[in-house]
Amino acid sequence: YEPERAQEQLRGHADHYVHLVERELADYNRHTGEFGVVSAAYDTELFGHWWFEGVDWLKLVLRGLAHSEVVELSNASRIVET
Repeated sequence: YEPERAQEQLRGHADHYVHLVERELADYNRHTGEFGVVSAAYDTELFGHWWFEGVDWLKLVLRGLAHSEVVELSNASRIVET
């Protein structure tokens, strides 16, 4: 395990994930005319225990999605209410 190399890969992996989510939601909207929901649940033991840079990856993903023109971040309660 090389922590420095892992940190170098974070931005690319996070950007890739953000683009996948954007593409999936855009494709869903294009095919159905409706807005989709992506739910991503993670075992928190994974972050910091088995995947040391996982918290940093999640931070970059959430920041990327927050700046997306395709994705609107929400929470489960808000989705259930609508």
